[in-house]
Amino acid sequence: MKHGKFLMLSVAACPILMMSCTEKAGKKEDGTAAVTETKKEMVRVTDLEEQEISRSVQIASTLEALNEVHLAPSVPGKIDEILVEIGDNVKAGQALVKMDDVQLVQSRIQMDNLKTDFSRLDTLKKVGSIAKQQYDQMATQYEVARKNIDYLAKNTTLTAPFDGVI
Repeated sequence: MKHGKFLMLSVAACPILMMSCTEKAGKKEDGTAAVTETKKEMVRVTDLEEQEISRSVQIASTLEALNEVHLAPSVPGKIDEILVEIGDNVKAGQALVKMDDVQLVQSRIQMDNLKTDFSRLDTLKKVGSIAKQQYDQMATQYEVARKNIDYLAKNTTLTAPFDGVI
């Protein structure tokens, strides 16, 4: 019987011992016992080493040119030669593109022909053998041809309007 009492006593004492080994329970506001648990977290350990820190900063932005020009020839035609490349620095007045000069050459030939005809009419006018109207028409044609040659000469080569980068 002694062993039976000891067995009963140890079965009854086991829950009491288990409760005494756990953490103390705090009391909630309503008076019931609250069990607090301790959380364990894994920690990663690494060796300390020296590293270089980058001093550059990347910022998204849009760049716009201070001055910008889109060149186009005044006279339609074929491009004979492009004299610059993208990224080249250019000075104001520097030639960028040479256009086909066929129209300019044709105009110069016509101009030479008109010059010859005009000088003949000028001689006839001095002696009074030609009507003033005919002389005036030839003078007008000559002047128009001269202006056309000046215009074509300026517009067969596209030049940079200001210093910059292509």
